Order: sequence, then C-alpha cells, then structure tokens
Amino acid sequence: MSCTVVLGDIYSIPADATINCIDDYFRGSSAETEKRLASAAGPELQRAIEHTPHCFVTKNAVTPGFNLPCRYIIHACSPQWLTGKALELKMLRLTYRNAFETAAELGCKTVTSVFLSAEYFHFPVSEAVHIALSETADSSLDITFVTADEDLFQLARIPWRKPEIVSYIGYYRDHAIFELDDGRYVRIDIRPEVTDVSLIPYFEPCYRTGNFPAQEPLSAEELTRLRAIYENNCW
Repeated sequence: MSCTVVLGDIYSIPADATINCIDDYFRGSSAETEKRLASAAGPELQRAIEHTPHCFVTKNAVTPGFNLPCRYIIHACSPQWLTGKALELKMLRLTYRNAFETAAELGCKTVTSVFLSAEYFHFPVSEAVHIALSETADSSLDITFVTADEDLFQLARIPWRKPEIVSYIGYYRDHAIFELDDGRYVRIDIRPEVTDVSLIPYFEPCYRTGNFPAQEPLSAEELTRLRAIYENNCW
C-alpha cells in the first residue's frame, strides 16, 4: 500500500511487525545489531530463539516482539554475497516476498524493516536497496524501511539506475562477460534456452586466457542477443 524510508532506530518505531536480518545460523546481521535487538527486546527473545527451528536462506522465523513496539519480529534469513554467481539477487527478492507474505498471514498491516543484506554480508548496497524498494510494489502492507546509516538513507532516496554495458570482455564455456559502466562485470549465459544474468565484481582469471578453444567466436548477432537479455533482466 505504501513504502517510506526513514532515518532512525528501527527498534523504537511502532508497527505490527518488524523484519530483522539474520543468517542461517540465526545470528544477527552483525554483532552490533544483534546486541541492540537483544537489548531492546529483552531476555525473553533469546529464550524464544533457542526454541525456534533452524532457518534457511530466503525463509524466516517469527517470535513475539516482547519489549519492542511491535507484535511480531520476523527474522528473515537473507543471502550473503559470495561471487555474484550464486543467485544472490534472486534470493534476496524471494527473502522479501516470503517475509511480506508471513507478515500478511499474521494479520499485520504495518511493517518496519531493515534493508536486508544491504549493510551486512558484503552485498552490493545499491542493488540491495533497489530490490528492497521494488519488492514493496505489489504488497498490501504499509512498509517503512529504517536505517541508522546516513549514507544508506541518502542512497535510498536516489532513483536507482541499472548499470549500462560498456564493453564485451570474452567468454568461457557457457558464459559471456561484459564490463559495466560502474566498474563491475556481468555474466550472461550464452545457451539459448537459459536467460541467466549474474552480477560479479570482477572477471575471473579463466576469462583473461581468452575464449574456450573448442568454441566458435560469438557473432555480432549473438552479442546483441545477450545485451538484450541483460536489458530485459530485472534484478
């Protein structure tokens, strides 16, 4: 229904539910945020977590809000950034969708949330913020993203721009590599039946050695097709 971004302390803002960022071992996204949550929610939270089943990436677990100004805490297990080739961006989208679905099933109308993975787990911040805001478009919830980081708050207020392809680097086996205008790279599957696009911060040494010798060079038409896949991909 609505989406806003505010600068402040998420644990002091009233809502039906608050979405917290955890890893798959049910640890907080950082030692500092984990301490702040434990302090704000009270010792009952830790006891509740100890009796909560293991949480897998993209899934979530629910505990009462205890001393927080919310009825529920939705502990969302968001992905860590590995190489950019492990579907991290898609998994982050799914994490939000599952968390928002859980909030709706609990009867919540208002939700506060951190920017999952954005301040933690080495995730590309601009993509994490973009995914967070775009995933609210079809939600029936009133969602408020809260951050105590001034830089992240300002970033969330700037319209997101998808990086543009500036050059073709080469390919190896099933993937072509293109350089983007922000200094990173994108990996695109060249198999016609696959439209996989992965953001990567670098291209690996195998791409520096030239194309795989058993393959024919990619044609201009093929490069145009791959560029179109990138443009049409919504990460």
